Amino acid sequence: MDPIPFVSCSRLRQVQQLLGDELDAVLCITGIDSLYNKGCHQLSKYLFFDAFDQKQTDSKRFPDELIDDVILLIKRNCVHVYCNPFNCDIVLPYATSWHNLCLHCLDSDQFQETDKAEDFKINSFIAMVTGCRCIGVCYSATEEPETFHFMDIEKWPLVQAFANESYQSQGFFTMLYQVKDISETVQPLFSVVDWTYLENIITKHLPSFEHQWSVMIQSTAHAIQSGKGEITESGIREPLETYYKHACLNTQHQQQYTDR
Repeated sequence: MDPIPFVSCSRLRQVQQLLGDELDAVLCITGIDSLYNKGCHQLSKYLFFDAFDQKQTDSKRFPDELIDDVILLIKRNCVHVYCNPFNCDIVLPYATSWHNLCLHCLDSDQFQETDKAEDFKINSFIAMVTGCRCIGVCYSATEEPETFHFMDIEKWPLVQAFANESYQSQGFFTMLYQVKDISETVQPLFSVVDWTYLENIITKHLPSFEHQWSVMIQSTAHAIQSGKGEITESGIREPLETYYKHACLNTQHQQQYTDR
């Protein structure tokens, strides 16, 4: 049995449990529409199992702005998802297992009409948030806390389009809805050990760590047996430090990708 649908639903429920009397929904906008907001990117990675990472998408076929074109509005009893014909294959394997899913997506022919596609996206966004009073946004990523002011949301291109008179949204987004930064509440979810999190550690990270640990043991044993040179703490730990620094460089590279 494929565990992904179960874990996907579990992760969604973890987010939904954050909603209460004071918070009606969690909004997550990825890509250029949120100016590549890091907190939203991290939340989308959590819900879609890193499926939007550069290494797991065919960047030669589709430009980044199409792959990252996703809007999520998570309510207590339903989830709204906007995507496009080019990234729906990434979204649907996870989202189709969610209870009460409302999918907003044009077919490929309609999407080719740029104006019609933009109108559809903005109208979908307006329909999603209608009826909400207070909306939470995961504004900051775990490793990079940012100072939040609700007017920062008004700088996002999709939110700016929301206020366009032609869409009859009746005003600016932050005038109609109270927007809260819920980063500190959402971030602990990213470190919860579920089946997929554990599998990722065992299959990707543990083998590399085991290799570096073996190198350290072998180097230490060789130094003891040869009796040549002084055995120092820095020399013993050098393989593990190299492994750690390499991991940090990979993290920085991934962050640069989100900042593109």
